[in-house]
Formats: sequence, C-alpha cells, structure tokens
Amino acid sequence: MTGLVNRHTNSNLQLKASSIFAEVNGFAARVLATLTYFNDCEYDVEGLFIFPQDERATVVEFEATIEERHVSSQVSEIITRDSDKHTFALEERDDDLFSLSLGRIPPLTSVFVQVTLITELGTDETTGGSLFILPSVFTPRLASEDDVESEIYGSQMLISNLPRKTQEPYSFELQLEVSAPCLLAGCSSRTHAIQVDADCRAVNASRIHITIAEAHTYDRELEVVLHLSHPFDPYVLIEEGKKDLSVARRIEKMESENQSDSIEDFHKKAAIMINYTPRLSNLVAVGEYIFLVDRSGSMSGDHIFYAKETLILCLKSLPTNCYFNIIGFGSYYRSLFQESQPYNETTLGKACAYVHKMRADLGGTNLLLPLEFIFEKPTKHGIGRTVFMVTDGGVSNTVEVVDFIRRNSYTTR
Repeated sequence: MTGLVNRHTNSNLQLKASSIFAEVNGFAARVLATLTYFNDCEYDVEGLFIFPQDERATVVEFEATIEERHVSSQVSEIITRDSDKHTFALEERDDDLFSLSLGRIPPLTSVFVQVTLITELGTDETTGGSLFILPSVFTPRLASEDDVESEIYGSQMLISNLPRKTQEPYSFELQLEVSAPCLLAGCSSRTHAIQVDADCRAVNASRIHITIAEAHTYDRELEVVLHLSHPFDPYVLIEEGKKDLSVARRIEKMESENQSDSIEDFHKKAAIMINYTPRLSNLVAVGEYIFLVDRSGSMSGDHIFYAKETLILCLKSLPTNCYFNIIGFGSYYRSLFQESQPYNETTLGKACAYVHKMRADLGGTNLLLPLEFIFEKPTKHGIGRTVFMVTDGGVSNTVEVVDFIRRNSYTTR
C-alpha cells in the first residue's frame, strides 16, 4: 500500500483532501502536495507514510502534523571525508521507496501531511511534448482485486493506469505553474478538463497557469501534455547555485575542519540539464536478446527448475519488436532457432514449450562452442545484441572464454 497506512494492518487511512501546487521549469517539476488524512478507527493506529520512487521522481521534504505533534524530514546527504557519515531522517531508505513512521495516530483524528517531490517530466509519444502525470499517491484509491496484483510492481505505482474511485467526500485542488523551455504551441489533457491562463509575469507564450476546470474524477490518472513549438530541438537549461551563505552558516562551515565538501557547497554550484528527444520513427526493432542456458549435469534438480522459471519470466518481459533466441549448452549445445527470430505470439509459444522440456542432460560445460555459434552470426543492422548467461558455476578454461568474449565485445554485450 502507498500513502499513509496503518502499519499493523497495511490498510490505507482515508484521504479526505489534497491540494497540489506544482512548478514546472523546463523538463522538471517541483510538486508540493498538501494532504489531509483521517483515522476513522475508534482506536490508536501507528502511521507509516510510503511513497514509491522511481528514476524520475524523489521526495525531498516531508512534514506531518498530528494534533499538537509535528514531524518533519528534509532528505539530504552530507558528504564528508568519512563516507559512512550519512544522515537520513528516514526509517527506510533505498532507491525505490520513501518510508517514514509517524508514530501513534489517535482515534478519529486528522493528519495533515505536506510532501515535496522533485520529478522529471515524461515525453508524450504522440506529440513529442512534455508530459506531467500526477502521482497516484495524491488521490484516493479504492482497492480491488485488480489492484492487489498491481501492488507488486512497486515504483510503477507512481505512474500507472490503475482506476481511482471513491464514494467518500473528498476535495481536490490543482495549480500548475509552467515555465516552458520554449514557446508553447498549446496545452491539453486526455484525462480531465483543464483551464489554461497566461501567467501574470509572462512576456510570451512560454509561461502559463493551469487549473482543473471541473470536479475531479478519480477513475484515472491526471495527465497534462505541454505541446512545445519545437519538441525535437535540443535544450540546455542552467540552474544557478546559491551565491551567499548566512554568516552563521559560514562560521559553522569554517569551524568544521573535517568536512571537505558539504551539501551547501554543492548547492552553490550551477546545475545543467540537457534534454534531447530524438526522432525514432524508422525504428524497426529494439534489440536482439539471446539466452545462453547451462544444461550441464550440475544443473540438475533445483538449479534447472529455477533457471526455467527465470527464462519464462524473461521471455514474457521482452519488449515488442525485438529478436530473441535460446541456446542450451553442456558438452555440446542446442539452439531453439538457427538464428534469432522476431518476438511474437507464435515464437513466444514455441520458446515457452521448449523451456518446459529443458533438462540438465547435455553433459559437461563447454562454453566456447555456443559462444562461437553466437559470434559467427552477423549482427542485425542498427540492432544491438545482448547475451544473458544462466549458469550455476564456472568453467575450467575461464581465461580463454573471457579473452574470446573480449575480442567480440564490439558486436555483443
């Protein structure tokens, strides 16, 4: 579950209201979400706020108020000579999850939460424009059987197509301030009716103000597309650093002899964002993927069982418009196809049937033979070739194998 949850039951606390203020600057956005939750239980619960992060978004500030108690966290990292001296106010910290405990929440009590998020805008595949998607954590969600399966995808919940429905009273506000990198050719939303006005500080059509034009519905994600006048041009955006520190901070910095490079030093430096959206209309396939599977005698039992499970998962996760092949090896090798085939329903069915019949029945471990078979095939024009090897151990001629792969590394990853 995501948002504010009951730690012991993993159930969501009721989201009563959300107010979203977002500033889009170029191809990034700073989102401030003010959320009101309510504990409708007649007993205390322990609150845990969970936000799934991905490569596009991260939480930078968090505040919560429960009655007279105030919880705050500014996510930062102090860089010192001792690399172990990192300070986090978080209960858990990894690349995919922001998780912070709020402690005891009394019965029939409101919890006021402010979350500040930095996110990179996506690219609309149809127009090439910038795509702003409101994270699903900031709108109410009614769990269903379909949602349970979707929970396993972790950070993908941030930008998803899960339905959002609620029958509870709920208020929603959105203000989106846009400062585009170039003149805007328009603005639209495929999901909601929006109102677009010129920014009061605007001197041209690159600055606009966006709000919701009608009552917010919760059956879909809120998306806004910014149509750039020149979407495929390269852009360089420069963010100037902070010029001066306060006197107190400068004194504190001078007294800290052991601190070689603080976060304030980092903030003083300018940052540059380079954005380029290439035209890929002539793209035929996204890649060639070859699965090299150890079928020697040592792979019998659980090893071959797990290898087959892994292969099925990988096969069903391949992108469309790619090529693939499966090669089993031992004392000799067996290839599913003589050469990599296009990925479609027919070839996937053949591959799954082939994997189910695989056994650890090919004797020893001769890795050079299948590698020679792979490398003697020319790569397909404009398509990168990647080989995944699934094995339980090593080979006796390790140096020879590594040297052979190195000599062919210009064709295959």
